[in-house]
Amino acid sequence: MARVNISVSGALGQFSFWVANGTVGLPILEGIDYRPVLMTEPSAMQLLYAIFVNVLEVDDDGNVLNEKYAEQRAAQWLRSYIDRDYKMELPLEPWEDTLYDAGSRAWALPPPGHLGAAEDMSKIDPAIEALVNERLEPNECVLDWLENRRGEVLVRLIDQQLHRSLEAVRMRRGRYCRSLSFRRLEGKWILVGCR
Repeated sequence: MARVNISVSGALGQFSFWVANGTVGLPILEGIDYRPVLMTEPSAMQLLYAIFVNVLEVDDDGNVLNEKYAEQRAAQWLRSYIDRDYKMELPLEPWEDTLYDAGSRAWALPPPGHLGAAEDMSKIDPAIEALVNERLEPNECVLDWLENRRGEVLVRLIDQQLHRSLEAVRMRRGRYCRSLSFRRLEGKWILVGCR
């Protein structure tokens, strides 16, 4: 069984230290205390790490080639997430901010103009759909859903008016939607989290 090269492990460990220490991406994030955002919006933390890891390049021996650049891309995204006036040097490419589950399946946002996953709800267990419908606010719709583990489903909800207004622009994950997480327990779906 192959293991991650120590160079990748070291890069990820150093990045984690900087994130926790409040010093990631200097000077891009200098003077900005981003840690409260990351602690209250787990999807922002998830995407920060996804960008860092997706941008990392390794040579044939598994040694990291661009640790600082990967850190800068993640920091630029975080700055743009917190500071609406900040513009990234280059917009993120779709591969840079794609989330993957442990089974290597991509979980990307629907393209602009996509009506959300409401039309895809026919593929989801009807018991989950019923639980979601019980919790939908009058102004909300389903953005998308993901079976991220066997027996666990995450459904993301978004304000309908906001969703319509964002159809022409790329939406930032987590900021405009809320998530419901369900788990199968003893053959029955239960709500295990809401954020």
